[in-house]
Amino acid sequence: MADIDEKWPENVKGKYYVDEQCIDCDLCRETAPDFFTRNEDGGYSFVHKQRETTRASRCAWKRSKVAQSKRLAKTAKTSSLVYCR
Repeated sequence: MADIDEKWPENVKGKYYVDEQCIDCDLCRETAPDFFTRNEDGGYSFVHKQRETTRASRCAWKRSKVAQSKRLAKTAKTSSLVYCR
């Protein structure tokens, strides 16, 4: 489970973030380049744009279901992620 205390400082302010356990698998950047980018020096992804619509949210965060590291998280009362099917 992702840890808010370990989120990368590059993540834009908002509910969604990538933390320091990112394994740099490239899946989020490949499937949702509008929301994720890579820190080339550090070798990890981070959220560079927060969602604007419900559909965009579901589809962007679907990638975390596929990524085995599950290092993408949503800051909320629950730690559940929103998935798009």
